[in-house]
Amino acid sequence: MELGLFMQPVHRAEKPWATALAEDRESVLLAEKLGFSEVWIGEHFSTKAEQIPSPLMFLASLIEQTSTIRFATGVINLPYHHPVIVAAETAQFDQMSGGRLILGFGPGGLMSDAELFGMEDMPERYRVAMESIDIILALWNADAPLSFDGEHFPMT
Repeated sequence: MELGLFMQPVHRAEKPWATALAEDRESVLLAEKLGFSEVWIGEHFSTKAEQIPSPLMFLASLIEQTSTIRFATGVINLPYHHPVIVAAETAQFDQMSGGRLILGFGPGGLMSDAELFGMEDMPERYRVAMESIDIILALWNADAPLSFDGEHFPMT
């Protein structure tokens, strides 16, 4: 059996952000030491309690201090990112980590994040996320130049 850690790194709002991030990093290092196979980190922009707006950046800070644990995004909220950037950054992370990336995508579930990005309509966020996944997969698999006739991200 393999064990994974899904971190919802919740901290008191008054805790200094650097302290919260250091504690979260220590949790990942301990998880690897204890034999956990993977760690999942979420993405939120607008909450002071769960303070990781970039799971890839956070997890990249742990690559050199770890050797076996796999790094998972739980999740990257696709409506808040351009799919070309997501495709490029996740591919780079996977290379830097020696193939230890587990990629989780989603439409974004925290309403305050949705409001921040002007994307309150959940069905619309699902449509954006699905189109983004199609583009990301095409970028990883198709030969250049890429042409994509999308509703949200047209590329010609």
